[in-house]
Amino acid sequence: MALATQVKGSPVGGMGIMGLGSDILESRVVFGQAPYPNIISMMVKNSLVNTRSYSLWLDDLEQPTGNILFGGYDTEKFSGDLVLLNMQPDFATGTVRRVGVAWTWLSISDPSGTTRISTDIFQEQAILDSGSTALTVPSDLFAKVMTYFNAVHQNSDQALVRCDIALQPGTLDFGFGGTGGPIISVPFSQLVLPPSPPLTFADGVPACVLGVRPTLMNMEMSILGDTFLRSAYVVYDLDAQMIGLAPTRFNSTETNIVEITACSNNQTGKCKDSFVAAVSSAAIDLTITHSFTDKPGPVITASLDIGAPNGVVPTSIPSGVSPISGVKTSIALQTFTAA
Repeated sequence: MALATQVKGSPVGGMGIMGLGSDILESRVVFGQAPYPNIISMMVKNSLVNTRSYSLWLDDLEQPTGNILFGGYDTEKFSGDLVLLNMQPDFATGTVRRVGVAWTWLSISDPSGTTRISTDIFQEQAILDSGSTALTVPSDLFAKVMTYFNAVHQNSDQALVRCDIALQPGTLDFGFGGTGGPIISVPFSQLVLPPSPPLTFADGVPACVLGVRPTLMNMEMSILGDTFLRSAYVVYDLDAQMIGLAPTRFNSTETNIVEITACSNNQTGKCKDSFVAAVSSAAIDLTITHSFTDKPGPVITASLDIGAPNGVVPTSIPSGVSPISGVKTSIALQTFTAA
């Protein structure tokens, strides 16, 4: 491995991409060519690490650095238990191709309490993707989040909110694996992203981008990108086909690295027991074969009281979406009950 100081002919604006997923997703495989060993496979081949595993700690939005640790995890970078989840199989083929987990509920918490905004039957495969900035949620949940934050559309898949939301206490809470599964709470401060160029609402209040977007119609699963991952510590084990999740410990300066050892059976997907024993006392065995979400009806337009910057249309809320009840917040200097 070396540091590149110049990139020629890069299709992504001079940035390199470190592929750490399944080799069957490599672009050359799509064109009928054989996969090549990616960097994590080469590390194993050269005995630098024992397993095709790595952990990710992004730290909070204000920090310029985080870290990725190959072949192990750092117990000082998370709090509570590191709970293991199965990587979810592809709906069509039944094989594990992506680093997805079983996402089973979503809540909003603020000083007034916690309100579950997903239904009791909600199940969704969610990819934990550090290559995506925002997180995507099904359109029905996106509409509820939009309503809660009094957000407005900037375009079809991006919303704007007042930047001072970042100063308000509260979290967007993600539950995984059903009962007993890990819970990752994303503070409001991590959901508000500065736009470029800067924007303001008509009343002069600075506008920021909401780091939550609706899942596109042709996508079979949600993507939980950096907006989510900053609040989580994630251990990916491609050999065991499992992912460990725990709440992050922001701004940690301590370190305690634990190596993930190889199991005797080195076949992909056959090392679950070894990984569970090495990493965690808790593992959730849930496989989602298809998604259960609220299906929104036709889109209707609801006007908002706040002024919108040029090019921003009023919020669109799907009809038939169940309301957020019992939550009262003072976000954006306006006291309102989410509806």
